[in-house]
Amino acid sequence: MPDEFPFKHIAVFGLGLLGGSMCKAVRRVSPSTYLSAWGRNADRLFPALQDGTVNRIGLTGEADLADVDCVVVASTVVSSIGILKNILDREDLGKNTIVIDVGSVKETILKSVSAHSKYNQFIGCHPMAGSEKKGYGNGRSDLYDASIVIITPHEKNSNSDIEKTETFWKMLGAKTVRLDAALHDRIVARTSHLPHMSACVLVDLVAEMREKFGSEQVGYGIGRGFKDSTRIAAGSEEVWSEIAMLNTENIVSAIDDMVNRLEELKRMILDSRENQERLNDYLARMRRHREEIG
Repeated sequence: MPDEFPFKHIAVFGLGLLGGSMCKAVRRVSPSTYLSAWGRNADRLFPALQDGTVNRIGLTGEADLADVDCVVVASTVVSSIGILKNILDREDLGKNTIVIDVGSVKETILKSVSAHSKYNQFIGCHPMAGSEKKGYGNGRSDLYDASIVIITPHEKNSNSDIEKTETFWKMLGAKTVRLDAALHDRIVARTSHLPHMSACVLVDLVAEMREKFGSEQVGYGIGRGFKDSTRIAAGSEEVWSEIAMLNTENIVSAIDDMVNRLEELKRMILDSRENQERLNDYLARMRRHREEIG
């Protein structure tokens, strides 16, 4: 017998790509669930009301949490801290209501509310899904299908709330894994945050060449490899600058590690005419690692 959808009324703060896709996914798998969406700009929320994805919209300051059994904070990571604190402070937040977020930095967000009396109601989540595109209009009901959602529970969360949160994401098509928040931030600094910053550096290098030699000439040399490697550089600068602000130490450490590895690779390339085997071994080893990662 399939699991019953765990929430009857979900309030979503922020209706961009992640929040909008989540609402569309909920509407697909649980049409009877009531969805209310809140944000800073009601005009940006209106399309979701117009197309029937959500039942109610309004400004963040006007939010009504009565009868809500799940609150989702789907704003950028810095602004989500203020929104989260406000939600936990509210008298109309039910004592059994679960509050989750979708931010890609976890430890700072957890620490920001760790002293709150309702800290037990907050469970950090990070869906490893998304796109360089943004906004509700780019949201998809299948965005979370076959994705991974990392859940970072803490010592005050109840097992039942954690399991209910896992059921929620699984019913939207995702797989879930539990990780310590600090370890999560270390891992994604290398698997998500560093790749974005590296893509920006690659774009910067080519942009400089375009200025020197002309966009048409340089354009002839831009192939699929460059486009695939730099697609994510088109992501929102607001989102990524806030991520860098909250996960600074881990990202800087990852950059330092990458610089050291680039220096080593540079030495291998410089020595390749005399010692091609060393470079071949390195490239073969990286190819095997990439195949294992999948």
